[in-house]
Amino acid sequence: MPARAAIDSLSGVLLPEQRRRESALLLAAILDGFIGALLLAVGLFGDSLTCLAESMRGNMMWTIDLVSLAVLRRLHRGRLSGFDFGTRKIEQLCGIAIACGLIAAATWLAYDALGLIAAGHSMATPVGLSLAAVAGAINVFINFVAWEKVRLAARGRPSAIMEAQRKARRARLLSSVVVQATSHVAGASVTSA
Repeated sequence: MPARAAIDSLSGVLLPEQRRRESALLLAAILDGFIGALLLAVGLFGDSLTCLAESMRGNMMWTIDLVSLAVLRRLHRGRLSGFDFGTRKIEQLCGIAIACGLIAAATWLAYDALGLIAAGHSMATPVGLSLAAVAGAINVFINFVAWEKVRLAARGRPSAIMEAQRKARRARLLSSVVVQATSHVAGASVTSA
């Protein structure tokens, strides 16, 4: 089977596993673009720093997703096979880029959280916080759908890109759950005050 897969990838014929992986990453990138724009709009309209930070993190990760998708497509079509160092190094580089993106996003969120603690209060309105909670719920749902699609597509032959995407998707899902929970806590604290 590995020899057949190599011949198919060089001839331009995509295997079902390769199609499944590409479509999973494409769907995830489309969903991420949508939720990034939604969170940005809600963050700006509702004065929600949480939504703005999540939008920044999501858009940064979206860029990494697009690069990963482009590299995966080139790998599947045999366009990167001529490199002396092999394609495994490119997959590892994508994994490192995803990890760096997650670290930068975590740093951004920690910086915003410290800024809110230092300020002692939030400028967000109850309507803005309600919008943030709704956008957060949509974000959790979208991240769950993308995680599940990537998780299923990552089955089969090992791929460093798919493994990195699977881990990144799990981290995104968990972070969106945390963002959703903090949005509800913030909304409850503003409405009860």
